[in-house]
Amino acid sequence: RQTQQKLLLELLDLRDRIQAGHDQCLRFRPGWFGRRRAAEFVASMAEGMAMNLRRMDETLSRRGVRPLPVLEQRFDPHSMHAPELTADPKLAAGIVVAELRKGFLLNDELLRAAEVAVNRPNREPAPTSTTGPEH
Repeated sequence: RQTQQKLLLELLDLRDRIQAGHDQCLRFRPGWFGRRRAAEFVASMAEGMAMNLRRMDETLSRRGVRPLPVLEQRFDPHSMHAPELTADPKLAAGIVVAELRKGFLLNDELLRAAEVAVNRPNREPAPTSTTGPEH
């Protein structure tokens, strides 16, 4: 079991790297030089990476690995790490607003914790005491 978990964690690291490349392709905006050809090339790379990600997700799924749902959930310190905080007064405190690195379950047990950004709205400053004489 421990050997299987180690292998699955290595595959998840590889998946992260493919996902990062895919995300970069999707954000690509060509400059004025070679705009059409560059855009076609990057689009085809993104398509290939998306196919690899689907295949990897299918392989992991067959072995009992599935993503840990975190977006818009209450922060759970047992399955999530929060390296980033946001301050959106429209959202409740402790709500996950972004997934920085996917977490995964293996047969309903935590395989890898998610890294998330959690909402922590700014609090109003505490009122100061005015019971003493003013100077």
